[in-house]
Amino acid sequence: MFGVLHSALPAAAFAAAVVFTPPAQAGGLKDDPGIVVDWSGAYVGIHAGGAWSTIDHELTDPALLVFLLDAVGAPTSARTDVDGFLAGGHIGIQRQFGRWVIGAEASFSDGKLDGRTSSDFGGNINFGGGSLEWDGTSSTHSKIGELFTVVGRLGYAWDRWHAYGKGGFASAKIDVSASADVEFAFCGLACIPLASIGGAYASSERHNGFVLGAGVEYMITQDVVFGLEYSYIDLEAKTHDGPTSIAVNGAPLGTIDSRMRVDPDAIHAVTARLSVKFGGPSGTHASYK
Repeated sequence: MFGVLHSALPAAAFAAAVVFTPPAQAGGLKDDPGIVVDWSGAYVGIHAGGAWSTIDHELTDPALLVFLLDAVGAPTSARTDVDGFLAGGHIGIQRQFGRWVIGAEASFSDGKLDGRTSSDFGGNINFGGGSLEWDGTSSTHSKIGELFTVVGRLGYAWDRWHAYGKGGFASAKIDVSASADVEFAFCGLACIPLASIGGAYASSERHNGFVLGAGVEYMITQDVVFGLEYSYIDLEAKTHDGPTSIAVNGAPLGTIDSRMRVDPDAIHAVTARLSVKFGGPSGTHASYK
């Protein structure tokens, strides 16, 4: 997460410098205290930024596979931190009543928002003359993508500035893959390799939920708006169905239908936005007390 925010700081600083530098001529927005911008109209734009979350996974079925993994000490659950970069587009419409601005917006985002966790495990069973020993590794990889939101917005405007809150529906696709590999050996005077067994699981499901957030915007010209926004996205837990492929000594043995419970924590996203306003009142025709 901090790497993403660190890389985004120079761009955000540059954008802020542009926004807060008064333009010599701002498309008809004059620095007259009696003139107030009207934010009514439709708009379309792009956004980009960073996001982070945590996802819990637990293999729940088939029971025999869960039992075998437990028997050799392989984890059947994991917690994965995900973070990365998101970018996309948005479209909306809004209407200003006095200082209040009411609107609706739809957005779509995608990018590289993923994470991986891994662990080692092993054990042995001693008996007369030797022991059966094994060592293994397991890993889980999660990705969040195709994030879609539809929200209502309520804001308060003062001249070129507009602060707002938002809330509504959110949906995202979560991809999960997990694998485990274990090597068995008989150890007496020396260790003799017996077999290498591996399993790999993969699934993809769409999770629905809600989004809450807030932002602030600045109208650079009567048609161009720059903003910063924070979103809190809460998605449902869901059971994924997917195949687990089994291989022995590298040779495919078959697949097993498996189920994994996937429970994402809230997704936190911070984005910069650039929008073009059209189809509404232009610039400086309105004045409010």
